[in-house]
Amino acid sequence: MARRLLILLVLVPSFYTLDCQVGDVWVKNFIKFECYSNQRIRLGMRPIGCVPEDRLEGKVIAPGAEYRNEHFFFRCVREGDSLAYKIINCVDDNERVVEIGQFFTRVDGGRRVRVECEGNATEAKKTVVQWTSCTLPSGEKLSEGGIHLRYSKDSSSPQTAEIFSCKRDGPKVSLKCTGCVSSAGDQVVVSGYATVSGVQMQCRRFDDGCRLIKIDSKHMDCTLDGDSYPHDSVFNSSDGINLYYCKHGFLEKRGCFVNGEFVAVGDLTYTGKKPVFCGRERGLSTFGKYTGCTLKNGTVIRFKETVEEGPMMRRCLWTYTGKEINGTKLEAYACVDKESGRRIFAEKYLQKGALHTVLKCSRNADGTLELRQPSTEEFLQYANSALSYNLLLSEIARGGYGNVEWIERLSLDSAGCADRIPFCDQLKPICEFSFSKNLRKLKESLKNSSSATNEALQELEDYGLTSCDRKLESLVEVMCPHTCGTCLSREEVEKRISLIANTNRVKS
Repeated sequence: MARRLLILLVLVPSFYTLDCQVGDVWVKNFIKFECYSNQRIRLGMRPIGCVPEDRLEGKVIAPGAEYRNEHFFFRCVREGDSLAYKIINCVDDNERVVEIGQFFTRVDGGRRVRVECEGNATEAKKTVVQWTSCTLPSGEKLSEGGIHLRYSKDSSSPQTAEIFSCKRDGPKVSLKCTGCVSSAGDQVVVSGYATVSGVQMQCRRFDDGCRLIKIDSKHMDCTLDGDSYPHDSVFNSSDGINLYYCKHGFLEKRGCFVNGEFVAVGDLTYTGKKPVFCGRERGLSTFGKYTGCTLKNGTVIRFKETVEEGPMMRRCLWTYTGKEINGTKLEAYACVDKESGRRIFAEKYLQKGALHTVLKCSRNADGTLELRQPSTEEFLQYANSALSYNLLLSEIARGGYGNVEWIERLSLDSAGCADRIPFCDQLKPICEFSFSKNLRKLKESLKNSSSATNEALQELEDYGLTSCDRKLESLVEVMCPHTCGTCLSREEVEKRISLIANTNRVKS
C-alpha cells in the first residue's frame, strides 16, 4: 500500500509547490516554460517551445519545428500536455543523415572513415573513426583491423595457415603475424595452445611469420604437494582451502573455500563480523582486529565497500606491511560529475562533448580527488592520445521533456469541484470502498459492545488517522473531489495534505 501511495504522489501535479508569477519564463532541460493563469487555472506552468542552446537567451523552436546543427538533427514534439526535444538522427560531414543505431563508412584516399550514431531520442553520440591500410606482399591493401591468411604449401603440416593482421601500435599501423591455423581448423593466437592429433602445440612468432611448435608433455603437467596434475585440470590443495587450475605447466590459483563458500582470488568475505581475504599466495589472510573503516559520522563500512563523499568516491581498504595488515584507509578512487552522475577514475578524463569540454580527475597532494580543467600539457596529451587511436570526433547530444503543472481553483460549489488528474475513474474504488468508512462502521459497532474500552476506541481512532490506507484515501479525495464527492475547502485540503505528509508510524 505504501508503494502505491508513493507512485501516486509522483504522478500528482505539484500544485502546492509552484514558485512563479504569471508572465515568468525560464528554460530547463532544453524546454522553455511560462507561468500562466486563466479562468480555470489559478496558477500553472506549461512548456511553450524548445531551446537547443538550453539557455533563456537561446533561439526558441516551436512545437512541430525541426532544428539541425553540424552533428545532429532534432525535432520539437508535442505529446499531449508535454513537450519533448528529441534527437532524430546524426548528420555526417557531407550532410548525409545517419540514423540512430546505424553507421556510415566511406573511403577517402587510402583511409576508411566510419561515422557511427548510437543512443536514443534523449541522448545520442556521434563518433567518427578513421582506418588506414597495410600493404601485403602481393601489393594488395589490407584495411586497419583486417586479417589475411597466408596458407601453407605443405598439406601434411599440422598448420594450414598463418594469420596476419593490420594492427595499430600508437600512431603507427603495420602488418603483423598474430596467430596460427591448425589442420583441425582452430585459430590459435600467438603464445596460445592447441591440440592437433592428440599432440599439444603452441603458436610462436618468428621473424618471417608464425609456427605451431610441439610441446613436450613434461612441460604441460603441474605439481603440488608431490602430486602431478595434467594440463587443463582443476583441483584442490590438500587442506581443501585453495582451488587451482593447471594451465600448460603453470599453477593458477582460482580461489579459496571459506566455510563452504567460494571466494575468488583478490576478493574477501566475512565470517560473522571478521573479514577473510583470498590472495594469490597459498592459504587465507586475516585482518586481525580490523573489521572495516569508520566514517566521519561514526558509521563503520566493510572492506571494499564504497561511499560517496562530496565530489569523489572513496573505498575502504587496508594497509599491509608485507607480513601483516596494520591499518585501514578510506582511499579516494574516482571523481563524481554531479551534472551527469558519471564516475571518472583517478587520473582519467571526462569528455562531455567536443575536446574543449574535457575534464580530468586529478589527485591532490593530500590524496583527495577533484574534477578540474586539465593543464595545457595534459590537454594536448589527451588529444594526441585520442587521435592515436583514430578517434577524429566524438559528439554528444541530449534532449529533454517538459510537463504541465497547475493549481486549480478550489471551490465548494459543484461547478468548481473538478477532478485534478485525468484517471480519477480508475481510482474511484479507493474512495467508494474506503478504509475510513469501514473503520467508522467498526467503531460504531464497538461502541455498542460492553467489552470495548475507551482506550481501545482511542487507539483505533489513532490508527485510522495514521495508516497508509487513510493517507491514500485522502490523497485520492483531494485529487478527485468530483468523482469522490468530496468538495473540500482550502482549510480541509491543507489538513489532508498535512496528514499525507505525516511520516510517523504507529506502534504495532
